[in-house]
Amino acid sequence: MKMENIKELAKTLYKANYKDVFAAIIVFEKLSYLQDIEDLTDGDTETLEEIYKKFMDSKTITGLLNPEINEIIEEIEEKGTI
Repeated sequence: MKMENIKELAKTLYKANYKDVFAAIIVFEKLSYLQDIEDLTDGDTETLEEIYKKFMDSKTITGLLNPEINEIIEEIEEKGTI
């Protein structure tokens, strides 16, 4: 991991809203090649909105991080390393 990349991404995410971060992660996971980003359309935005709505309406999903990752983060925070 490169700390400068992590810091830059964290700054970018801090400036974005949650819905945009969610959509960017979905796009990142589903794109085969970076150049495919240029092919995204308003129709894709509508699809991402629909996915986001279903995500937010889910009774079992509480955020982008699953419970196991949140537990790991909490354990590390208790040790004072983050």
